Amino acid sequence: LLSKTLLSEISRSSKLLKVLDLRGQETQEEIPNEIFKMFHLKHLDLYGTRVERVPKAIGKLQHLEYLNLGNTGVRELPMEILKLQKLRVLRVYEQVDSSDDDYGYHGFKAPSNMGGLLALEVLSCMDASSGSTIVKEIGKLTQLRELGITKLRREDGKELCSSLANLTSLQRLSIA
Repeated sequence: LLSKTLLSEISRSSKLLKVLDLRGQETQEEIPNEIFKMFHLKHLDLYGTRVERVPKAIGKLQHLEYLNLGNTGVRELPMEILKLQKLRVLRVYEQVDSSDDDYGYHGFKAPSNMGGLLALEVLSCMDASSGSTIVKEIGKLTQLRELGITKLRREDGKELCSSLANLTSLQRLSIA
């Protein structure tokens, strides 16, 4: 298990640390608080870790541009994610095995005003089951090049098409 002592030592001795790649490491279910002291962090990769919750302290990482929570148990992001105005890449999903009814990917429930993250270029995979409000917000993310959506409801299809019309830089789209 990645020790808090090691992270404390890193955060104390490396004040200018910009990249932290913990991909595949044995971590706790919540992102260790020591990470939120790394104010200059631009790149945080927690792919394949046991992280299940993102604390409100995520908002302290004002310089964060890349956040990868792929293949973790994270299903929801706190409102404080909206403070990360430099965020360009946000990956939050978990691949589901073929024995599950929801075969494919589990996405994450985004805050209702997700459209405020104007620098986003990659957003994968957002759970759209909460309805048309969140689908409308997608249209505000005009820098998006890659978008992944899960649990899109049939009745939100027209709203999605309207939002997609604003995404002139979109190169990759995945809808489930």
